[in-house]
Parts: sequence; structure tokens; C-alpha cells
Amino acid sequence: MSSVKRNRYIDGKLLLAYPDDYTVLDIETTGLSPQNDYITEISAIKYRNNRRVDEFSSLVKPELSIPYYITRLTGIDDAMVADAPAIDEVILSFMDFLADDIIAGYNVGFDLSFIAENLAGYYAKRLANNYVDVMKLAQNELPFLGRYKQTAVAEYFNIATAGAHRALVDCNICNGCYQKLKELAVADYHLPPKQRELVIVPSFRRLRPLA
Repeated sequence: MSSVKRNRYIDGKLLLAYPDDYTVLDIETTGLSPQNDYITEISAIKYRNNRRVDEFSSLVKPELSIPYYITRLTGIDDAMVADAPAIDEVILSFMDFLADDIIAGYNVGFDLSFIAENLAGYYAKRLANNYVDVMKLAQNELPFLGRYKQTAVAEYFNIATAGAHRALVDCNICNGCYQKLKELAVADYHLPPKQRELVIVPSFRRLRPLA
């Protein structure tokens, strides 16, 4: 989605860096305005030493019907979110999952603006996490590319984009781009080894590694 101005409730700093420990974030929404539109899905994947260690994902029931064009883009419709928790419940569980991690995301200011607006509106709290915008990293490392949508960068790196515009899928695409950009930028960097599959546990569709 398109860029938005820095939200008044965000205290964290933009980092032009490649941390090894971070959480990738993506959301889906009913529109572009953090003040007037609503989150329909939040997903995040936590990494330690570049290896996936935990996941969080939940649909969110918005306070209005999901516009048809959004359903066409994301596949999320009113029936899918009818029994989902409201954002005031999800945001607390998400912030508990996030803790003080550095956040990574693609055009991440958009996602952070919605998170910060809801956190401030419901709980009078500010978003203090520092963050990395993978789109800015791509612009720095791939100045010749010309197009910087996440799918364009993913296609450049031969990263599969099937299922894009669902939050958890977009988190995986974003991290794939991040790791490829890190390979270009960081000397002697090696991708982490392949991991075991994750399994779903009930609470807010969180995913945890197999024992």
C-alpha cells in the first residue's frame, strides 16, 4: 500500500540497518487512513539470529463492512471476520508478542501507523519500537530496479508471491526480500539453515515451533 506520513503516536526510530533479531510485521486493512479505516488482519514472525522462532496471526473484526475492492485484493470478506476478535483485544496480544523487538516490514510506516493509532486510541500508549523499512533497503541496494513494490522486489529475487495481500504470506515474502538484501549488504553473511515446520496453537492463531 502507499506511503503515509509518520504517525504522531510513533516514538521509535527508523533504522537503516540489518539486525539479526527482529519481528516482521504486516497488516491488512479496510483502507488507507489510520484514523478512518480498520485493521482486518495482523500477522508477525519473530526471528532470532535470522531464524524464525515464533509467529502471531489473527483476523480482526472491523467496525464496518469490508469494501468489495478490498475483498478482491485480499480475499478477506465479512464472513471470514464475523467471529474474529475486535482490535482492542488483538492489539494487546500482539504487543505482548512483539515486546521490545525491532520491527521489520515493507513500507512499514503504513502498518505502524495503524498499530500506533489503535494502541493510542484504546490504551493511551505510544509505539516505542525501532523499525526497519525493507522498501528503503531495497531502494538503497537495488537503485536500478525502478519499481519497488514488494512483489516487484520479490520477483527480482525469484521469491514466490502466490497468496500475496494476506498478512502472514506478506510477512514471509518481506523476510525473503530482507534476507536477500542482507546478503548483498553484509559482508560474510550466510542465510540461516532450513527450519522445521511450525504448527498452529489455538490462541489468536499463534504458531509455535514443533518440540
